[in-house]
Amino acid sequence: MYAITYRITALATLIAASVLTSSCVATSSHLPSSEASEEALYSISTLLMRADSGASVSVEELSSLEISNLVGLHKERILAALGDHKDSCQPGSATCPKLDHLFFDFSPPCKGECLGGGYMLALRLDRKGRCKRAFWMHLQ
Repeated sequence: MYAITYRITALATLIAASVLTSSCVATSSHLPSSEASEEALYSISTLLMRADSGASVSVEELSSLEISNLVGLHKERILAALGDHKDSCQPGSATCPKLDHLFFDFSPPCKGECLGGGYMLALRLDRKGRCKRAFWMHLQ
């Protein structure tokens, strides 16, 4: 029962955070500063490396990321900072469900039988390859 309650509470926290951070609309006068964008990339990269090493990343840590600061960045800059993460979706690849998104999985690597769960950062790109929206997805 505790695990279910924690998961529901964690999901509610992440949804609230994603609504607040992903509702940013990119306009030329409201783009984040380059310093804020670089700080966001660094923080995301740090947590991705932790998740990749098998360590868990808490909902609180994910919700503290300023993902709206990625709006306006070009996909090349994002991929240069976050690397070819094993779960990133590269536009144009056969494994990418949509050509206008990048996905970064914060779930620790699966060992044995996995039941799902975890969180993925999704970045929607415009036609020029710039991030126009950043949001969280809960994997099931």
